[in-house]
Amino acid sequence: MKRLIYAAIAITMAMPVAAQLYKWTDKDGKTHYSDTPPPGQESKSLSVGSGATTTTPAPASAGAKTAVERDKEAEAARKARSDSAKKADDAAKDAEGRAEACSRAKAAYATYADGGRIHKYNDKGERDYLSDEEIEKERARSQREMNEACKTS
Repeated sequence: MKRLIYAAIAITMAMPVAAQLYKWTDKDGKTHYSDTPPPGQESKSLSVGSGATTTTPAPASAGAKTAVERDKEAEAARKARSDSAKKADDAAKDAEGRAEACSRAKAAYATYADGGRIHKYNDKGERDYLSDEEIEKERARSQREMNEACKTS
């Protein structure tokens, strides 16, 4: 008996359902759908078949972008971010290099500005002590290098 009831339920659910549907527009221009026609209003009768629906893809609007266009835009944005990150990285490396050059130039200047005996090694590996004139020339040169390396512009 239970099998017969289940079979009857299955058959009735599988039958196509037909219903009457009405479409009408009110005085404000709003579209309504209902199963009963509106009193005193003109309506259009729509026939509805089974509950199964078929979907068709909507045509692409003029403003809609295809997947390829969106991919190209995303790739361009990714490349722009990568380029800006690379530029920022390069700028940071340049700033680090300038700071290091400035500190080396300051150390060289300090060596000549402190005074005292200063020497350099010649080709034979022997010490050659600088005269006061040579020290002054080297101090002036190292000061120019320091000013150039440490300028903030």
